Amino acid sequence: MGSAPSEFQTEEGKEKLKEYQELTYLTKEEILKCFKAFKTVAGEPKENFENWIIDEEEFKNFDQFKNNPFIDRIFEIFSNNDGKMSFEHYLDMMSVFSDSCPTDLKAKYAFKIYDFKNCDYFDRDDINTFIERITEGKFSQDERSMIIDKIFEEADIDGNNQIKFEEFNHIANKYSQDFHKTFSIKI
Repeated sequence: MGSAPSEFQTEEGKEKLKEYQELTYLTKEEILKCFKAFKTVAGEPKENFENWIIDEEEFKNFDQFKNNPFIDRIFEIFSNNDGKMSFEHYLDMMSVFSDSCPTDLKAKYAFKIYDFKNCDYFDRDDINTFIERITEGKFSQDERSMIIDKIFEEADIDGNNQIKFEEFNHIANKYSQDFHKTFSIKI
């Protein structure tokens, strides 16, 4: 990929790059690609690139997320509580979406993204919202209801009309190849 950006050529920068590799599922090359992508969206860092931040509108400029029906939820889950995303939060996010990330960790974040009410379980409304978003509203309510029934039939193991994380994780692991593929982004 050529030489590293100047921010990573100092001893401190080299250590930071090594730390990022240790704390994420990303390779050195992937981290450098993430750095370049973040720099394209955020512009030059004002001071220290570690304190670099973007807001939700800037986040929407990343090519990998432009057409994602869950872009608002992805930003919400991976950003600071103040509506800003730092470079390090971006790296954490890209690590979760990388091919190297374990299915259980991907499932943890997928669950958070799809839990639209932030109540630690999916109900029929959450699944309906999910289906509406991925199909762009092209299914009728009857069609969505039929799909929701099938999902709950398979995933709601304890039959309480809620899909908890453990149940979601069970399904994610049962269909791990498909889930892993659909919850990954090429870096």
